[in-house]
Amino acid sequence: MCPSPSALAHGLLPDAEAAISPDLDRSVQLPVPWSRVWLWSFIGWTAYVVIITLEIHLANLNQVNPGGRYPPLWRQFMIQSVGGIYWFVCTPVVFAASRRWPLIGRGALRHVAILIAMGFTLHAGGILTEHWTWPLVRRSTRPALPSHLLYGVIYQMLIFGMVVAAAHAVDFRALWRRGRLQALELRSQLLEARLQALSMQLEPHFLFNTLHAISELVYRDARAADQAIARLADLLRSTTANAGRPQIALAEEVGMLEAYLDILRLRFGDELRITCRVDPELRDARVPPLLIQPLVENAMRHGLRAGAGVIRIDVLEDGGRLRIDIADSGVGFSSLAPREGVGLSNTRLRLQHLYADRHVVEYGRAPEGGALVRIVLPIEGATS
Repeated sequence: MCPSPSALAHGLLPDAEAAISPDLDRSVQLPVPWSRVWLWSFIGWTAYVVIITLEIHLANLNQVNPGGRYPPLWRQFMIQSVGGIYWFVCTPVVFAASRRWPLIGRGALRHVAILIAMGFTLHAGGILTEHWTWPLVRRSTRPALPSHLLYGVIYQMLIFGMVVAAAHAVDFRALWRRGRLQALELRSQLLEARLQALSMQLEPHFLFNTLHAISELVYRDARAADQAIARLADLLRSTTANAGRPQIALAEEVGMLEAYLDILRLRFGDELRITCRVDPELRDARVPPLLIQPLVENAMRHGLRAGAGVIRIDVLEDGGRLRIDIADSGVGFSSLAPREGVGLSNTRLRLQHLYADRHVVEYGRAPEGGALVRIVLPIEGATS
């Protein structure tokens, strides 16, 4: 038994589901636009300094004691700028450390301890910087260093934690976007694998049926059989050249179709009349390979009796879309849902994978009295 297209596709992409999994693998670091990290650090800490300066200055102005002496606005800005500049420089360092020791995955507890130690170290560095610049900026006596180190430790650690959280948020967003792109890429690969699997299913089916048609000629007309074998060779060369391609030019598809129709004409002679009309303006339109041939074969096997009758093939533009009609003069469909052989069901599945809801497959009664199969596709790649 031949494997189904879905089974073949799964074999071609065995790790697809694992790759699409949203598990965030931190072992592979994504590139970081450090210039943007510095830019946003500058913007963020500048805004912080301005807001804190205005908040403290307005609070001083609203004090009940009108005789109190407070630093002017420009000096208050300088006081707050010391901490702002310090954290502006430290933010990219914290960002890099957060990526080096992430708070998820293996070793998370050890990473937490490392980052906490780093937070206290940066707090001490900030206090020492403020302590050193105190006389210059505040124009007052420095406080005792031990008490100064204890002052604001919770506030400084909160700032450190916010920077760590921001770094993780940026990293998670980048990982999420990468996962989305990988999912889309794998979806495309899976679709291509399914199309290849469907083609692998269709080509042997088509070859066996064509060889069966030629075998009947061998005992009846050796010269016609020789011509049919030559046309089959042309058809196989074209099929091999187009192997693995999801779409080909309509001109190439019609070339393969003509080779197959020649084999049918050689087999059935004057009993079978085939007309094929193709709009030349559509010669460059992209269509799936071996699209029309299975529909003609379906008309031969399920519509006509003993190869006698008429098959009409029309490929034209209809309302800005590509329309393909395959009509015959046979018995027609017994119901609105005709029995689908391998060729017809394979074609329908390939169209569904390629075009989703942008295509139409219709069954009906032909003017000749037999069956009509109509396919409508978007025009892709055609030149006017």
